[in-house]
Amino acid sequence: MTLPPWMTFTDFGASLEALAAFYSSRHKYAYALPLYLRALSLINPPESSCHSAVLMNNISEVFTGMGNLEEARGWAERGLKLVENFNKKKKTRECDESCGVLLFNLGMISELSGNVIKASEYYKKAHNLAKKINFSDCINEAELALKRININ
Repeated sequence: MTLPPWMTFTDFGASLEALAAFYSSRHKYAYALPLYLRALSLINPPESSCHSAVLMNNISEVFTGMGNLEEARGWAERGLKLVENFNKKKKTRECDESCGVLLFNLGMISELSGNVIKASEYYKKAHNLAKKINFSDCINEAELALKRININ
């Protein structure tokens, strides 16, 4: 693909991602999914950037919105594996936060699938990581989820 000289692949990917987020926020998942997938394909190889995990999480959320929990789980697990195996010297706040969100979302997918024990495990992992990195949104969401499922 050839881009105009004033645009980089990062710019193009960010535009695709922003448009996908717009569609996703309006529950237009059929429009959001190919945009997220195309944005992910611009990061080559995906393992070279923690932002790939963010996109994988977004793809997982789209599949969750579509009611395809198995596909959602697969994308979330791929994102989590990428973050966990990412070069520790290159890790950024984005890596740590995406790990927390992926753990939380795996809890949510487990909860929606009826496996509250597995959901509790993921929510606790998300909560512990979020406390470690001082990620308040994830801390709050994990605490609410643990209260909701009421498992100690």
